[in-house]
Amino acid sequence: MNSGLYKVLVCDDDYDILDITSMLLEYEGFKVITQIDSNKLIDQALKEQPDVMLVDIRMPLPGNVIAKQMKQMPQLAHIPIVLFPAEIDAHKIAFKSGADGFIEKPFDADNLASVIRSLIRINRSESI
Repeated sequence: MNSGLYKVLVCDDDYDILDITSMLLEYEGFKVITQIDSNKLIDQALKEQPDVMLVDIRMPLPGNVIAKQMKQMPQLAHIPIVLFPAEIDAHKIAFKSGADGFIEKPFDADNLASVIRSLIRINRSESI
């Protein structure tokens, strides 16, 4: 899979997390778009139509709420969403929100890229 063809929209309200995540994903060949303001994320997703979204949970508009809203919108429901929590019950939060996966903080760089690639693969094969 040529990762450079795929866009990942990352939303976290911590600049350091955004910088580190962007650097890791760009190194893996993804085009990375970042958003620090969770209240602007849905509009940005509509505009950018990313291949995958990586969204923190603890923000002014929580990531699990964003996931629920997006999965109700026909123009965004197809975009895989990976929640990016530091919470202990991350898997439960992700499942209840309709997210397609989760990666707990602190995260492993190889696992991050692997999860994103597998969701893109699954999403691309379903749309064929």
